[in-house]
Amino acid sequence: MKKKEEKIWKKRFFALSLHVKKERGDNKGENYSKDDNKDGDKDGGTDGDADGGIDGGIDGGTDGGTDVVKMEIRKAARMAAKMTARKAARIAAMAAAMVLMTATVQGQVLYEIWGNSSHAKSYLLGTNRLTDMTFLDTVPNVFKMYARCDKVITEFAIQDYEAIAALRTAAILPDSVVLENFYEPQTYKDIDEALQLTVGMGMDKLCRMKPSYLTEMYRTELLKKWAGYDEKRSMETFFEQAAIQQGKPVYGLDDTGETMYIQFDREPFHWQCKELEKAVRYPEREVRQEKALRELYRDGRLNDMAYQVSGPDNNTTISYSDYQIYCRRNTEWVKRLKSYLKDGNCFITLNAIYLGGDEGLIAQLKAAGYRVRAVNRRGG
Repeated sequence: MKKKEEKIWKKRFFALSLHVKKERGDNKGENYSKDDNKDGDKDGGTDGDADGGIDGGIDGGTDGGTDVVKMEIRKAARMAAKMTARKAARIAAMAAAMVLMTATVQGQVLYEIWGNSSHAKSYLLGTNRLTDMTFLDTVPNVFKMYARCDKVITEFAIQDYEAIAALRTAAILPDSVVLENFYEPQTYKDIDEALQLTVGMGMDKLCRMKPSYLTEMYRTELLKKWAGYDEKRSMETFFEQAAIQQGKPVYGLDDTGETMYIQFDREPFHWQCKELEKAVRYPEREVRQEKALRELYRDGRLNDMAYQVSGPDNNTTISYSDYQIYCRRNTEWVKRLKSYLKDGNCFITLNAIYLGGDEGLIAQLKAAGYRVRAVNRRGG
């Protein structure tokens, strides 16, 4: 991890650790120096969380701040320093409230789950891989809700190294299958040239990999070059990595076999070949779709994200048939979440395209008897 990315990650992990210590009511936890949290606005983050300056007075009240938000908070902080602690808190809270009246309201990507014999609340965060981890500064109370939980639930546990090795093996074609035989000579040449240009390797080195693997590899490199995707700064695995650092258990909803199926075999082989060709022929569609999903995510429009994927106008490699598979998997996930949700105090982090829509995870949780609502700025 580069120095800048490391500082960005450490700043948010530092804020997370403060909330964890506050929830536990002790002084244990990660021993980070104040220098780790001095990066301020250099990394594109915001000072909306209480850990950014006026602790308590504006806690959870200025998430999602713009530059105007930060200026007003700093002004309030300077004024508050000259007054008593009680007046300082009142001034800070008033400043935050005034800013919120004019700030753009972010949509909801964090939800609380309870009911159906649950012993305590759990929390569900939708993520987006193109979105920088600094976006977490704009999600109301997300660090506080994480600190209340004693376990993290995700799609696939990244620390399961044996499973990761098995996935890499599963991406390889059987010896009896020759990928070149499934394409016209010119099409195969076009795919080779596209991979050389974008990935840096051609079919001479990649011909033993499954088409679904090549498609995802190609899409990922496209997004890095044309959509600003940076896996080291992505919010997608932030809480899973933080949990590992803090010693919290991390559980995957899918086992290795199911992950293999979703990644490499959810579509027939001949269709995988067509999808790879489609991605190479129309790379702009893939990039445009992911950018659209990112904007919908940042607005908290989860239902629109579901329609963006499943709608008839989507001609990308992840479309209606994939969405139907996700919906069927949501049904299984609700069953697997039952024991976790009964105990409560779970922090569930999943790709936001799984959550919205009539068959999304949120709708299916409600249908199963759970109460699900957005976490408000006061912490629910």
